[in-house]
Amino acid sequence: MDDIKSFLKTHYKEICITATVGIVLVKVIKWRKKRVKKNYPPNTIIHHQIGRGPYAPSITPFAVKLETYLRMTKVPFMNEHDSLTNRSSKGKLTWIEYNGQEIADSEFCIKFINKTFNLDLDKWKNYPPNTIIHHQIGRGPYAPSITPFAVKLETYLRMTKVPFMNEHDSLTNRSSKGKLTWIEYNGQEIADSEFCIKFINKTFNLDLDKNFSDEEIGAGRAIQRMVDEHLYWPLFLIRWVYDPRQGIDVGKQLGFSSWFMSLGVFFAKKQSYAQGVGRHTEEEVLQVMDEDLQALSKFLGKKKFMLGEEASQTDCAVFGILSQIHWHGCGGASEKFYKKYPNLIAYCEEMKAEFWPDWDDCITHGWTRKASK
Repeated sequence: MDDIKSFLKTHYKEICITATVGIVLVKVIKWRKKRVKKNYPPNTIIHHQIGRGPYAPSITPFAVKLETYLRMTKVPFMNEHDSLTNRSSKGKLTWIEYNGQEIADSEFCIKFINKTFNLDLDKWKNYPPNTIIHHQIGRGPYAPSITPFAVKLETYLRMTKVPFMNEHDSLTNRSSKGKLTWIEYNGQEIADSEFCIKFINKTFNLDLDKNFSDEEIGAGRAIQRMVDEHLYWPLFLIRWVYDPRQGIDVGKQLGFSSWFMSLGVFFAKKQSYAQGVGRHTEEEVLQVMDEDLQALSKFLGKKKFMLGEEASQTDCAVFGILSQIHWHGCGGASEKFYKKYPNLIAYCEEMKAEFWPDWDDCITHGWTRKASK
């Protein structure tokens, strides 16, 4: 006992320093092990792994396995390279989170993904050869789709009368570019409605604009760009942000759940801000929409279609956008502006009668029934 007392008196400083360092180390280790809660986007698989490898995406086969599966299925996911200090509750280095739920072990992760997104990669579909497979999100309540680009592309397919079939699966089966509207042809994938139309024209040797002058084709191209790349953004903001702010229950009318509406608001603000239109005030955005609709109305004038008495490729883009206001305006701001231009209203009814004689079979009638086509 005397030896211990003598040792403590002689080395008390070293003992204090060692004890302090030990306490700090314990706290650091606990802090590093403590799970850091981040705000991830909803309905997105968060793939936790250790980080990238030197010549392959990971030095662990299970991370490569799981990420490959996520890429195959095209479900929304993002990687977090943090599992050296943020393992799963089972101690696994490769694991996932989904809306706060944790799943560990690559096989259990895959089973969870299949169940959550209703997937089965072993159930391959054999599509008929030489047929355009049009992937889209599904039928809408009062127009064939709630996205203008699906209406645009299917209208073009109907105009050209090429062999095609619809697959209403793109909420869980997006293109490699993340697009909701895309096509397949004999196993080849093409995304973005404009690239799809170019592919169809080339593959089937088509040209809907061959009877128009260069001047008319140029004007049509400018109109197509205006509606796809400009008018779309005010419509996007009005649907997801401005109308709900005014108390219009867009979610109920268009069949969106509350979480889907929240997701829509998030992406509408983020994407429109990056594009530029979202940087303006609401009043300025509404003015942009009104000016674009006025320009369309003036260009159309008394013509049957945008370029004259024959339908053109331009009409598909214009009808796609206007269909969302005409049938899915929900009584909001876009619909009020639109009603100022009766020739646009008549134009939409003409396009519907001409190319969608089965319209009633392609809508859900306010979600009261399943569309038969």
